[in-house]
Amino acid sequence: MMRVNLLLGGTMAYWSSLWNFLLVTAPFFLVGLILSGILFGLVSFERLRHWLGGEKLSGVIKAALVGIPLPLCSCSVIPAAVTLKKSGAGNGATSSFLISTPETGVDSVLMSYAMMDIPMTILRPISAFISSVVAGAMQIFFNPEPQINFPNLKKKTLAEPRKSWRDMMRFSFVDLLDDMSLWLTLGILAGALVQVVVPDQFFAGADSLLYRLTLLAVCIPLYICASATTPLVASLVMKGMSPGVGLLILLVGPAVNLSNILVLQKHLGKKTVFINVFAISMVALGLSYLTDYLYAFFQWPILFQVETHTHLHDHGEWYEIASAVIMSGLLIYSLFKTQVWNRFKGQTHMHNHDHGDCCDHDHNHDHGKQK
Repeated sequence: MMRVNLLLGGTMAYWSSLWNFLLVTAPFFLVGLILSGILFGLVSFERLRHWLGGEKLSGVIKAALVGIPLPLCSCSVIPAAVTLKKSGAGNGATSSFLISTPETGVDSVLMSYAMMDIPMTILRPISAFISSVVAGAMQIFFNPEPQINFPNLKKKTLAEPRKSWRDMMRFSFVDLLDDMSLWLTLGILAGALVQVVVPDQFFAGADSLLYRLTLLAVCIPLYICASATTPLVASLVMKGMSPGVGLLILLVGPAVNLSNILVLQKHLGKKTVFINVFAISMVALGLSYLTDYLYAFFQWPILFQVETHTHLHDHGEWYEIASAVIMSGLLIYSLFKTQVWNRFKGQTHMHNHDHGDCCDHDHNHDHGKQK
């Protein structure tokens, strides 16, 4: 009987923790999706590749600044980066864009604000900028290419059809959501589980160099998007992990994974990929120590919102509840579509490609218009 009560108590505690995660993140997540769609509508890829052409440090910095707000995950950024490379962008600018884009975005920044404190919300995009610029600069220095210049193109040749509001929202609530739904859901589920299972201060003192190097070795081959790392890292820091170690996970997890390495080495070359992985690892390691130093020097309290949310109000405001329900419905529908229905279609129609791969989403929405 005691075991049954413990099991029921643990189950209720987990669902309560999970619901709390949704209440905190959902409003910012939905706003992030809307802003991502608007940003998608404002970005002209033709202008982007023209802007990043050549092999100069200025192109590396531009690529980093452009990539930081863009809402593309590790899978989505690969075709964009490869296209930039084939269109004339150098190794430096391509690498910078390839690193800064998945490490952070308008959606993950808003989720950072929702679940973490102000210092981490600010340090995360700054760290993404630093790591991407360092990697791009290393490409220019150690892996240079002949100078590539675009011809003087007229403005009208760089123009693209203006994207409609429907196209922008379809990108956010279909394409982008399908890319991140699996890993975002796993991140939220894992974060809620950590809250319930892991004792307080369990990770206190786990900030040695060996510990950080071990995390690097674990994070490099794994795939997890920027938004998905946020709830997991928030829970780990609340259980005693230092903010610097948490930042290391936030930087390395989304930017590097084994599948991306295998794909990119075919298009960019093994040397380019090796420099990127080395630069990300070393910069993330250094910034993790700097972050811990800043928290200690300025005595910043770690006030993560997931921890303090239940003390503010027990049941959530109406907009939080509505957002949590909408977010849950969107994730469930996307998971069913990408992980169940598309895989089922792939099994019943053997001539079709496997739609379950996160890098193979079909972004062409015009198949059903012609009969």
